[in-house]
Amino acid sequence: MNRGGWRCWCGLALAWGLSTVAQGGFINDNATEGWTSKATMPKGLCAMSSAVWNGSLYVAGGYSELGITNAVFRYDGGTNWTVCPDLPASHKAVSAGLFALGSSLYYVGGAINGVASSAVYRYDGTSWSAGASLPGARRDFAVAVCNGYAYVIGGCDSSGGMVNTVYRFDGTSWTTSVNLPAARYCQFAATINNTLYVMGGLTSGGVQATDVLRFDATKWTSVGNMPRWQYHPAVCVENNRIVVVGGKNTAYSSITNIVSFDGTSWTERRSLPWALSDAAAAVVNDRLYVAGGGESYSPSTSTLYYRTASTGVTPTSCVKTGGAQVTIIGSGLGNGSDITNVTLCGVSVQSINSQNATQVVVTARASPVAGSGHVRVFSTSCGETVKSNYFTYFGAVAGLYTTNWAFIASGALPDATLGTDFGNVDAGRAVTNEWFLSEDSAILPLTFGAAQITGPGASAFSVVGVPTSLEVYGYTNLTIRFAPTALGLYTATVNLPSDGDPSPFVINLSGSGIFDAAIDSGGVFGVQAGRFGFNIVGATNKKVVVEACTNLAGHVWSPVGTNILLNGQSIFTDAQWMNFPARFYRLRAP
Repeated sequence: MNRGGWRCWCGLALAWGLSTVAQGGFINDNATEGWTSKATMPKGLCAMSSAVWNGSLYVAGGYSELGITNAVFRYDGGTNWTVCPDLPASHKAVSAGLFALGSSLYYVGGAINGVASSAVYRYDGTSWSAGASLPGARRDFAVAVCNGYAYVIGGCDSSGGMVNTVYRFDGTSWTTSVNLPAARYCQFAATINNTLYVMGGLTSGGVQATDVLRFDATKWTSVGNMPRWQYHPAVCVENNRIVVVGGKNTAYSSITNIVSFDGTSWTERRSLPWALSDAAAAVVNDRLYVAGGGESYSPSTSTLYYRTASTGVTPTSCVKTGGAQVTIIGSGLGNGSDITNVTLCGVSVQSINSQNATQVVVTARASPVAGSGHVRVFSTSCGETVKSNYFTYFGAVAGLYTTNWAFIASGALPDATLGTDFGNVDAGRAVTNEWFLSEDSAILPLTFGAAQITGPGASAFSVVGVPTSLEVYGYTNLTIRFAPTALGLYTATVNLPSDGDPSPFVINLSGSGIFDAAIDSGGVFGVQAGRFGFNIVGATNKKVVVEACTNLAGHVWSPVGTNILLNGQSIFTDAQWMNFPARFYRLRAP
């Protein structure tokens, strides 16, 4: 269990006669202020209807990447969305309304195949059922709940004409309320301080309206204007302020602006990270979220939230040699004097310099190894507080590169393109490949121990140039020699131990001993013109040394001739063959 998310229980609690163990406090994140992504919707949606019900954000209908949808999703503020039962298949709509009233969620009206609908559907948390229909079909209206009633305000009717009518719903039936001063559509509405406000949208002749109307249940009153016209924004209420997010400007281009309204004045908020319209906005668990949006051909799946800045651990790393002063900030870390130990990556700190319930300052001790790990604070009264994988010890870093600076990872398989696979080499010959051995951390110098070569073919490889140390970002030439003595595959591993990471650095090697020349017993072979001879065949222009001995049991091989295989063959003759009681021959590379 990661106890970093638990609040501190200072003191003792008794249950069944036994004391309960304190569960630790909380260490903050290191977070910068601004909009950031939190979750991904099951599929992209835009121009959907949205409402908060039972503390969760619901979105329904609108456009998906496949066109108008009847999908319904719920978001509870975590990292995932929940797929809810779809709206009835016949009701794939845009420009509809969604609101919560009493114990139900309602989906109202909208455009189906471009025509306004009067249908109403009620959701009880399990399924959708038909509700009391609107008195008239409506689309592109504003909807809000105020003082126990839901209001459907203005919009367009089934003929496409804009209207100024207002319908009121009490959870059972719809009645006609006080009309708007003028017909309006594509406006939006919200309630703060038990007062309903309508703003934005278009009036007769397509005029872009910025005036704000306030409704007190008996009349509509103009109370000023918006800072700018925002068309199809996301709208919600946060801390008794109406928040208007994104939308489109007077040129019908998407914008990043966010403003809030307290019933009297407007305030500019931190803008979205990118221009966005036709999204949903809501406050869930005291946090403002903006979900979906975009164009009908490319609806977004993102769920953004505004993150306030915080500091939890600073710095989050230091060199292996330690000595850094590290500040840990959170809540419930201790009672001010009873933090007994703090560990960074499992290493107890050198000293605890200061402490209180929300902050502890320590000095990091040297770590035997580099790497990342937990920050743990141990308090007698508040228990253990953990921030998982939040601190890193850095050490020197060993790197290996080809001479054209292609990187070779420690432990990588032999590779001919990197030179660690030497390929075919004549038995009896030697070849060398060269690399750069480097220090890559830019933090600490690197000290090496003696190279170790292991594996079944280790005797065929040797290493030259391993330094005792490298300065920061220093490098030197490393040479490995491959000298097969017989035919066959050779494999070996070079281990370069150091005080850096990784240690040891592992270089896997391979190569094959070959000899592409042979005595052709089917060609010239035997005594001719007083000499013993035979035909040698192999690679064109290959140089071959012929050796001889007189006793295979106690052999001493001596060179008796060198032939060049012009056109892939050459005849060897031995004028001295009669001077020995027996004569044996073999071929080798020069």
